[in-house]
Amino acid sequence: KEHIGLDVRRLREMEEALYRFFTARVGLRFLTEHHILSDDRRDLNEDLRVQQSCLENVPIESSGDTGDDNTDYLGCIQKNCDPVREARRVADQ
Repeated sequence: KEHIGLDVRRLREMEEALYRFFTARVGLRFLTEHHILSDDRRDLNEDLRVQQSCLENVPIESSGDTGDDNTDYLGCIQKNCDPVREARRVADQ
């Protein structure tokens, strides 16, 4: 029984360590991507945004009335993001 308890404890420790690692990785990626996309070169930013999209074959839509995708973002943060529309984009994938 002691062996089983040790395994559960070790698995919990490993799970917590992996959670911290991947949380830090996602945070670092977000900060790096936001820094790069905050540059004033809008044409390059849009290309990078499309390349970094995890949704293949699902177009990135503009949320504004201007039709200009670049004005819909502050770095990698989409202004006026619609969570329902984003959930549908993911479901369409």
